[in-house]
Amino acid sequence: MSRRELPEAIRAIQRELASQNFASLAEAQAFLDRRMSRYNATPQQELGGLSPRHMFALLDGDWDRSGPLRLNPDLRPSEVERSVLVVNARRLLEALADARGVRVTGRGNLPRGFVAELVRRLSWASEPWEGPVQREQEVWPLHVTRVVLELAGLVARRGGRARVTRRGAALASADRAGELYVTLFRAYFRTFNLAYLDRLPAESDEQHLLPFALWSLSRLESSWRGAAKLAERLMPVDYVRRARAREDDLIEPLYPVIRRVIEPLADFGLLERRLPPGDGHAVPRVAEFRPADLVARFLSFDFGDLGAPPPPEPPHRSLRLAR
Repeated sequence: MSRRELPEAIRAIQRELASQNFASLAEAQAFLDRRMSRYNATPQQELGGLSPRHMFALLDGDWDRSGPLRLNPDLRPSEVERSVLVVNARRLLEALADARGVRVTGRGNLPRGFVAELVRRLSWASEPWEGPVQREQEVWPLHVTRVVLELAGLVARRGGRARVTRRGAALASADRAGELYVTLFRAYFRTFNLAYLDRLPAESDEQHLLPFALWSLSRLESSWRGAAKLAERLMPVDYVRRARAREDDLIEPLYPVIRRVIEPLADFGLLERRLPPGDGHAVPRVAEFRPADLVARFLSFDFGDLGAPPPPEPPHRSLRLAR
């Protein structure tokens, strides 16, 4: 990181350090430790009201036993059914159970006939699937759902066949809908490689920053926004600034956030999705999104001894945690 990329608060500490006359290196280090400790404990508008220590705890937690983020499994079946991905996961589990497993292709995909039959049973975020089905990967939502089910341990391939595991059979029941939702959510965002969704370079930070995006979503007012505008509100400005610096005419700079964060959150029912009014002729209409009521039911944050962050503030700019 170059000097000019450092947050202004860090540069101010550097200037203050340079202006002091210390009797020893130990005295200088003690001064620096005090100032950095104060900085890391101070809430930052640029971090959505989090201090750098809040931010580190949020990104470092496991969403279960460590860190502030918790996922509520006590969801009603009617709430879980808002998620097209979870609905389709249950239908795939039911179809595999009814067939007592199916023989997979050499690449581990579901066979063409099974896919063609399953397409008629799936739910779709927009238009129903039309046209012939040749391979599982041509029905991309089904392919991703099958991969996530395997990563979650609910479907397994053994002896050349895809079968529902005991845990998969248990979670497919309606009375465990909330557990299924949490299991798939964790597998999707923690285990599944989100870069697989768009085949763009995988070295960006969307997956690591997902807890921050969820934190931002939980504090966002409910109004409709285009995907790029929503991406700016969900990600740290540090990330947004770097993405915009790479802007070109070929792709929206925040497209990885749209594809890897916003669209999956909509598929989980945490974002509502709509096409804005228009005649649909001259200019293609682009989907808009807003936070769903399920956000407040599903996500909670407890920062413990770090203390609760202040209430939401206007749009933020990002700072990095200082070591």
